[in-house]
Amino acid sequence: MQLLHECQDNRDDHFESQSRIRNKDISSIAEKFHGDNDNFETINSQEIAEALLNHLTAIDNSRSLHITESRNTVDQCLQEAC
Repeated sequence: MQLLHECQDNRDDHFESQSRIRNKDISSIAEKFHGDNDNFETINSQEIAEALLNHLTAIDNSRSLHITESRNTVDQCLQEAC
């Protein structure tokens, strides 16, 4: 039972960490494009495309990392349970 609680705590810590990383990424993108100018025609479209690509890449990397970490945690829990 203790092992399951430790795994659950590990999972909760991981989700909290990922949430902080996501919020940091969103904040940095918002700061980059924040201002009085909401007209997309006057903003460099290349910058927007790069920011979106970076954001989507970060999401993909985060998800891949999460899946890998989840699998490793499950494997570790199963090994300790045996």
